[in-house]
Amino acid sequence: MALRTLTHPDREPLGVYVHVPFCRVHCPYCDFYTYPSGRGQAPDFVDAVCREIEMVDLRLAPDAYTVATVYFGGGTPSTLTGSQLSRLLDTLKKRLRLSPEAEITLEANPEDITSQALESWRGAGINRISLGIQTFDPDRLEFLGRVHSAGRAREALEAVRSFPNWSADLMFGWEHQTLPELNADLEEVLTYAPPHVSLYQLTLEPRTRMGVLAAQDRVRCALPEAQAELYLSACDRLDQAGILQYEVSNFARPGCESRHNRSYWERRAYVGLGPSAASLLCERRSRNLASWPHYRDRLRASRLPVGAIEVLTPEEVATERLWLGLRTAQGVPLDSLGSEHERLIRKAESDGLVSTAGQGRIVLTRKGMAVADELAARLLLNRES
Repeated sequence: MALRTLTHPDREPLGVYVHVPFCRVHCPYCDFYTYPSGRGQAPDFVDAVCREIEMVDLRLAPDAYTVATVYFGGGTPSTLTGSQLSRLLDTLKKRLRLSPEAEITLEANPEDITSQALESWRGAGINRISLGIQTFDPDRLEFLGRVHSAGRAREALEAVRSFPNWSADLMFGWEHQTLPELNADLEEVLTYAPPHVSLYQLTLEPRTRMGVLAAQDRVRCALPEAQAELYLSACDRLDQAGILQYEVSNFARPGCESRHNRSYWERRAYVGLGPSAASLLCERRSRNLASWPHYRDRLRASRLPVGAIEVLTPEEVATERLWLGLRTAQGVPLDSLGSEHERLIRKAESDGLVSTAGQGRIVLTRKGMAVADELAARLLLNRES
């Protein structure tokens, strides 16, 4: 049997991501790999992922990694039962070194939240829920292809408050969205005192249904100026509520930040399990086959389901660290950009987009966070526009 070997000269925390691709309905804006839900798929999926876990081998470096975070994403991982999640986590514990303080997150849709489901997930070892609300506006829920109603979202939020840690996802940025509309969503979420809020801007990716409609000029996002206004207003309101920004799209009360997602921005090692899941170990990135049937069949044949492997150069690794770090409230060391960027940095600072005051770091301001990707590209390419 082939083995995926993890080797590293130093002990470090490891993140594990499990991609559960099954969806009852594929949201028209979603660019992640999904597969239609069907009868009997979940048991086969759990069998396949357990097989993949068994093919991860740490014997050549037994002290290299400790699993610090596990994240079940999708797709719709909340379609898995507590016993199925428990089997996956038990297999992980047998094969990998799982920290007793590990953060273990499950993405969940409101329609799957019941007191019984929450109790079974908690019993399986889940200690954090990420709840996909998106909006409370019925028309916008329909536009986004969401299955749940606003009422069901409220019931789910009330129920999930029993969990030790949880997050609510909201979306913004569709055409004609107004500040009062976004504020209404924020105020409603805040009534449940969330420890964490993720605020995602709608993007129209080419491979999605919305992307196809956008190419036909049948769907549009808000104009960039309007999106920035919505974003900055939301950031201010969350800040007033004590939910502080620590990354472009993520806000948390102190101590409630997503440790798993933070590990991505810090470019720490992670292993991806499931169809389309990616892994990063030092300079080596791999991605599993983005096909549930092919993924399953590979593992049934005791073969790794890897579809692509990329080995990054030191320069590419450094660029990734900068790109990811610039998205965070901590920013990056000023000297990591080099003296050739000084003129562009000073221009961005005079425009109120970055700050270089203190600690020898460059940090995006809130105004800079609103255009983070564009600004990071300009800084890394050393171009003014």
